[in-house]
Amino acid sequence: EEGEVAVRAGKGLKALGYGGWLLLDMLQWLQTVKVINLNAESLSWINYYAPRFWLLGLLASLFANAYRARQKAMSGNVDLQKETFEGLQDAIDLVIPASQAGMISVSPTAVGLAGSITSLMGLYSLLK
Repeated sequence: EEGEVAVRAGKGLKALGYGGWLLLDMLQWLQTVKVINLNAESLSWINYYAPRFWLLGLLASLFANAYRARQKAMSGNVDLQKETFEGLQDAIDLVIPASQAGMISVSPTAVGLAGSITSLMGLYSLLK
């Protein structure tokens, strides 16, 4: 079904984005703790692409959530709380990698606030 393909594509892109970001983040951490020694060119490449992979994951997640919400609404289901909450969390989280990638200019306070809010939202999701 067409809708199922769109949701699966969104989930696949989300996994690709988060997987790429986590791999590059791990390489940065291994460099920091001196397990590996990356040259300046490799570090620059990692610093450039890591936030872009994270953005890909977040945008794909937003797409999948919006598509699922649309499908539910079209079928008459008006309970969109999960999709709305996850979409809001992803939208707030966009501030962090977009700032790191130089796509938006926000203060470090705004980045920290976005991270704190989405962390609390994640904790809320786990505890409810």
